[in-house]
Amino acid sequence: PEMALNGHGPGKCVEGCALNELGKPRRDQWVVRVAGDDFVERAPARSEETLRERHRLVGERFGADSCEVVQMEDALGKLLHLQGKYAEAVPLLRHVAECLECL
Repeated sequence: PEMALNGHGPGKCVEGCALNELGKPRRDQWVVRVAGDDFVERAPARSEETLRERHRLVGERFGADSCEVVQMEDALGKLLHLQGKYAEAVPLLRHVAECLECL
């Protein structure tokens, strides 16, 4: 609502400037308004579900030992670690560390 009140339509930042400028990489900006606490409390769980699904899909597409899978393992491992799920996080992060040693 604030964007419309200030006369900024789609493709503009809060200052009214264009999000996508000629010669620069395209970008999107999303504004999310949270109405209740339930969504915020469940956000890490939703992130975990999303990362697990992406990890599975990337593994199917690129293979279990691909750089893309290692990137997903890094993201998922860090999230699980932040959530205190160390038993799940440690093997993922250990695998990421092993892959980095090989570079």
